[in-house]
Parts: sequence; C-alpha cells; structure tokens
Amino acid sequence: MALGLRLLRMRSVTGVFIGGVLLAAVMPRMYPYRPQPEPEDPFLDRVASSKGVFMAGFDASPVWGRGRDDLVWVSRSYSYRMVYGIALAEADGRLTPALEVLRAKVLAAASQDIRCNPPQLILLQATPGVPGKAGPFSLDEFVMRDAGLRRFVADHYAPAERGNGMTAYFLHRPVAREPRITCRDIR
Repeated sequence: MALGLRLLRMRSVTGVFIGGVLLAAVMPRMYPYRPQPEPEDPFLDRVASSKGVFMAGFDASPVWGRGRDDLVWVSRSYSYRMVYGIALAEADGRLTPALEVLRAKVLAAASQDIRCNPPQLILLQATPGVPGKAGPFSLDEFVMRDAGLRRFVADHYAPAERGNGMTAYFLHRPVAREPRITCRDIR
C-alpha cells in the first residue's frame, strides 16, 4: 500500500497508473466489503411471504424501515397522525364534535381494514401516553376501542405481545372476510 501511495505522489503518468493498480489490488483485501445484515424485526420476521400485515403508528417513524416487499399491507394508513390531535383533545378534555366524528372514522377504517383482509400480524405503536405530553393515551389501545374489532381480535388472534415500542397480535386460526361489512379489495 505504501508503495502504491508513493507512486501516486510521483505525478507521472506511469507512476499514477502503477500506483492506482497497486492500491486497487491491495485495498479490497485490507477492507473487504461486508454488507450490513438486514435489521432483524422480532415480529415481521415471523410473518410468511405473501401474508398480510396491518401496521400503524402515531407517525411513520416506527413503520419506516420495517417494510418488506413480499408482504401484503392491509392498512390504508400506516401513519395515524390525526390521532395525535384526538389524543391531545382527550387529554385536555376538549374533544369537539368534529374530532369525535374523525375518531369514529379512524376507528371504523382500522376495523374495516383488519376485518376485511385479516392479516397474519397486527402491529401497533405502543407509545404510552400522548407523545410530548403526559396522559393515559396509547395508539394500540385506541385502535382496540372499536367493539367489533376487539371481539374479532380476541376470537382469532393470540394475546398481545409487546416489544420495541410496538404491540403485536398474531393470527392463530384461519379466518375469512366478514360478510356483513363492505370491503375494499387490496390484492
């Protein structure tokens, strides 16, 4: 390596060429390329290829980096930023009628996504309290406020597992779409 660097400093065409060739031959042996392994995800690693996943958080940060191209994403929204406003209003006791309507729409959409296309994994951000503010609010508990969804999850999913700031529910018995609700096609 030292010889290659010395030849490069000569600034002659021959020296630069020979020095470059020497460095190109030596450097890969000294610093071999070692690709970083994909980060392991204790929940997503247990989901089989082409199976469904419902994933949601207050914002996109817990969801980004967890994606896999071989999975079916059943959630229409993975970032529930609007829930942050609902959480703040609930914590302050200032929930307006408009926010109540929004809360009902968000809960209905999440319930419909999960019950129409039952995923192998439901993964929800489990941040305790309102981000940036104390309070008893949690996104995983918020999504489970829908009575129909809560019953559906209790009947078909294993008890919740928690880790890495997420709550996970794994499907433990096969289930078909619920015929009583109108579903959007995601496949």
